[in-house]
Amino acid sequence: TAAAALEAIATPTAVAPGDSVDFTILVKNVGTGATGTPVLIEEFLPAGFTYDNTFTPVVTVNGANITTTTVNATNLSAPIFSVPSAINGGSQLTIKFRAKVASTAAAGEYCNTYRVTQGGVPITTGSEACVTVAGGQIGDTIFRDWNNNGVQDVGEEGIPGVTVQLNG
Repeated sequence: TAAAALEAIATPTAVAPGDSVDFTILVKNVGTGATGTPVLIEEFLPAGFTYDNTFTPVVTVNGANITTTTVNATNLSAPIFSVPSAINGGSQLTIKFRAKVASTAAAGEYCNTYRVTQGGVPITTGSEACVTVAGGQIGDTIFRDWNNNGVQDVGEEGIPGVTVQLNG
């Protein structure tokens, strides 16, 4: 009988708007029998994150690289990975893919969820692989932010001659 334990990891765990994040999903078969095929992984990226289809996912099953995984990326916020190999009892499937963070992403914590279907049985996770998007950016203009939205709007004048010192 096959049974799954799921885990996800985000690297790095803190980014700036416009950066990329690598997500690694582990599907462990804690049962004694092999899973059915294909194993489907439906990713539900957080708002403002999109699947980077220029990065080839890295997939291993039972310790072997699998290069025949297909990705349905019609919806870049919810790609579906189809892995054509069964996970042996006591072994695992690992998939690593990349997502882009929107340059307009607001500061905060963002977590993904995903659904793994093996042998026709879906298992959906809660919030996992959380990433903190930092709210600040270092630019080249100091300005008076009259409406406190972090963006230099029309009428928010620059302030010349200001020295900025960063302390770590």
